[in-house]
Amino acid sequence: MFGEDDMYSYSYLYMLLFVLLFLFLVILFGFDFVNNFIICMFYFCFVYIMDVLLCC
Repeated sequence: MFGEDDMYSYSYLYMLLFVLLFLFLVILFGFDFVNNFIICMFYFCFVYIMDVLLCC
């Protein structure tokens, strides 16, 4: 039902939502919170990329 193009567009949509959530948290909590969150974000991106590479 869904092609690979749909999968890629959904993955970009989720990454866009994640970035918007990150910006919202920056505004809400300030930049002291960001230093710890960036580490989590890099870990999340690493896991996401590894998951995409292993699936394909």
